[in-house]
Amino acid sequence: DFGVDIQDNTTTVSNLIVESGQLNTKALTYMTFDGSADRVSLDGNQVLATDWSFSCWFRADEFVNNVLIGKSNHQNEIRISNATIAKVNINNQGATEYTGITTLVADTWYHFVYTRDDSTGVGKVYINGVQESTATHHSGNDFTVDYLGSDGTFWWDGDLRDMRIYDTVILSDDQVASLYRGSYNVKPTHWWKMDEGTGDIIDQGLQVGTDSDGD
Repeated sequence: DFGVDIQDNTTTVSNLIVESGQLNTKALTYMTFDGSADRVSLDGNQVLATDWSFSCWFRADEFVNNVLIGKSNHQNEIRISNATIAKVNINNQGATEYTGITTLVADTWYHFVYTRDDSTGVGKVYINGVQESTATHHSGNDFTVDYLGSDGTFWWDGDLRDMRIYDTVILSDDQVASLYRGSYNVKPTHWWKMDEGTGDIIDQGLQVGTDSDGD
């Protein structure tokens, strides 16, 4: 499932293709969210009580309070606030800003990773395999989610795919870079590939998930 073409610097993992560091979407499928009502409802609450990491590929139509993953009561979320700031709210402790992110461009695919050290409260944001920002939250708080693409207040506007949670794992810089390149072969705890047809379960990890109309 893994191959590298040295001449044109193309890396292929299953149907995910990275060419010279850029995601080639020709062979990919994904879910499109309308920014106002679309979401994926998970099979109950998913509680992350210790260390954890979250990753996904996204393409946004615009960057105004776009939620990647969250709780329907708006008390837990990972949100792209604008083109240079991400916000993370854990257990309703308030949205902590991750500033200094390289300016994101609409209609462009990005690989996103967030890691959480529960004992220290330190979180890190990575874009395309590179750490871009870090901040500290209150330590010892659970992150509880039941939606992909929404937190009940804000919504994702654009496309999402290959969403992962690694529970009890803080991905290292090298592991994040490997995940971006498509060469990190450790199966996540939850894996919403979003590459199946209508009506299929989209989670290839331990829990199921469906979109808002049950498909």
